[in-house]
Amino acid sequence: MLLAHIDVVPAPDQGWEVPPFSGLERDGFIYGRGTLDNKNSVMAILQALELLLIRNYIPRRSFFIALGHDEEVSGANGAQKISALLQARGVQLAFIVDEGSFILDGFIPSLNKPFAMISVSEKGSLNLMLQVNMTPGHSSAPPEETSIGILAAAVSRLEQTPLPNMFGSGLPEMMLQQLATEFSFPVNIVFSNLWLFGPLVSRLMERNYITNALVRTTTAITMFKAGIKST
Repeated sequence: MLLAHIDVVPAPDQGWEVPPFSGLERDGFIYGRGTLDNKNSVMAILQALELLLIRNYIPRRSFFIALGHDEEVSGANGAQKISALLQARGVQLAFIVDEGSFILDGFIPSLNKPFAMISVSEKGSLNLMLQVNMTPGHSSAPPEETSIGILAAAVSRLEQTPLPNMFGSGLPEMMLQQLATEFSFPVNIVFSNLWLFGPLVSRLMERNYITNALVRTTTAITMFKAGIKST
C-alpha cells in the first residue's frame, strides 16, 4: 500500500513570500503549504499511476493507494476507516510505504555520508489544556499571584519535567550500531559498544532537540491565551 495525505495544518498569509496555498513554482521550486508534508508523495503516486495507465501496465500483484484527508487530526475519518475496510475485506498487506523521515547530510558530526532514517511508527499524542480562573481585578492593585503568573509557572514546570529518556529500548540504538562502521576512531568504538557507552550517548542525544525526539516522547507548548489589555 502506498500512503499519503492531502490535508495540511492551517497557514496564515503572514510570513509567506507567496500565498500559502498557491502552489506557485519559482526558480525550480514549488512553494505552498504541504509541498513537503506531504503533497510531494500525493503527486508522485498519482503521476506514477497515470503513467502506468497510459502504458497499459499490468502489475504482477495487487497494490493499494490510500490518500487520507485528515492525517493532521489523527485520521479518524481517513486512515482508520481505510484500515477497517481492509480488515473487513480480509486484505493482508505485505508492507506499507508512507511518508518517512529525512535523508540527513552533515547532521551527525564526523559522519561524512548522507543517510536515510527509517520511520516505523508514529508516537501517540496527548493534548492538555491548562486553565487558571481567578477573581477579576485591576492591574493597579494586583493580587500576590496573577492568573498569568500561576499559569506561566505551571507551563514552565511542565517543560522542565520531560518524559523519561527511553534510549536503549527502541530503534535509535540499532541505527547507531548500523552506522558505527561509517565513523572514524573513537566514535566507531563507542557506537559499536553501546552496552557500555549507551548512557553517555543517551545524554548526548537528548541535548539536541532533533535527536531528543528520538529518545523520548516530547512535550511542546503550542498555544497560549491570556489578557487582551496591557493595564
